[in-house]
Amino acid sequence: MLLLATSCLKEGIFQPERRVSKVYDMSVRMSTNYYNGQTFIRYDTLDKHVSQEWVWEDDMLSSITNYYFYQEYAQPDPVSGVSSVLKFTYKHKRLAKVSDADGENYSTYSYEWFKLARIAKIESYQLGQLYSTAEITHEDKIITKAVVNFYGEGEASDATKFALGTVLPNKKALESVLARKNAKGDVVRTLTLDFIYEENNVTKVVMTDGDVTTTIEYTYDAKMNPFYGFYAMLGDGSFGAMSQNNIISEKVTTGEGERVTDYEFKYDGEYPSSISRVDSAFDGNNYRYDYTYTTFYEYLPMED
Repeated sequence: MLLLATSCLKEGIFQPERRVSKVYDMSVRMSTNYYNGQTFIRYDTLDKHVSQEWVWEDDMLSSITNYYFYQEYAQPDPVSGVSSVLKFTYKHKRLAKVSDADGENYSTYSYEWFKLARIAKIESYQLGQLYSTAEITHEDKIITKAVVNFYGEGEASDATKFALGTVLPNKKALESVLARKNAKGDVVRTLTLDFIYEENNVTKVVMTDGDVTTTIEYTYDAKMNPFYGFYAMLGDGSFGAMSQNNIISEKVTTGEGERVTDYEFKYDGEYPSSISRVDSAFDGNNYRYDYTYTTFYEYLPMED
């Protein structure tokens, strides 16, 4: 979540040349059945649907509305609606607070104003109680280390997820961290992240979560990442807010082995119009399932 660094390297400020207005998601399941030496393939689709709407006031992001969507593959009549609304508050044009619609869950951002206004600490509160903090270390103009402490129990709110996304490389990393936190049930836990860069892209992240160490390595294309300096729970996309270009390959290494995910982009000029990835699963018998997840981006018209 927050606004890390933008093209002008002003932390906490997010003023992209192309402004997102809507985010859509859809998925396609390819079922392959191997039977008696023959192969049978079937395609089922989850409808394309709006997952986010972004509202801007002048050149500042004012709010993001997140939508839920539920539909079984090969079944009609999906169920959808508003799941949360995030509101953004600024100080000196830098992000100061992200809160939900009723203000019960929120995250605040503190800056080292005497050091080019770099982000120093992020605190997240849920129902009035401190849930997590993130303390951030810089070298020159880049974030090289973050220490995240969890204090609260239960699920993270969208405002908390937004804040954690400031220092986590993408949505998949965020989901992995929160899943381990909820599984272990610890009230106080510490997560340490170290970032390695090549030019303006994070090429390696080492996450230490108790006795679990995860290494994530990235390769990039040469196109502009419209969310550089920003995190917004972008559907099934895997944009890294800390990198100027777009991730095309991700290798995750744990004590259990390696997993590589490739991403396919389509572009509208220099900016992505969609991003897709494929996950596979087996049922242990004769079926293989390949899920293609695609996130689409709609932008506001360019200003003259």
